Amino acid sequence: MCDIHESTKNVEHALSHIADLLNLLGDQMKDWVAIIDDHSELPDAANHLSNALKLVLDASLEVTRASASLSSSTITITSPSDTHYAMPHNHSHPTDSHIHR
Repeated sequence: MCDIHESTKNVEHALSHIADLLNLLGDQMKDWVAIIDDHSELPDAANHLSNALKLVLDASLEVTRASASLSSSTITITSPSDTHYAMPHNHSHPTDSHIHR
């Protein structure tokens, strides 16, 4: 049986790693943009890389938001045995028909 809390922790951990990797990629791309900007013969490359950097940073932000949303969510699982007790029942118990004096 799958433990929902353990699964949630695993997803949070994975999202954290993805955000870290995206941030590292973003930092590296900033360095590349600076290098390319120093070479005036490559203006299109710098522009394309700047656009890609924005997408990476946006993705990092979305992953961070998803992780925060997941960690703040409350997940409730109701097992069939729980619903049995929550449902009204009309059968009588043997003690219901006996009056104890």
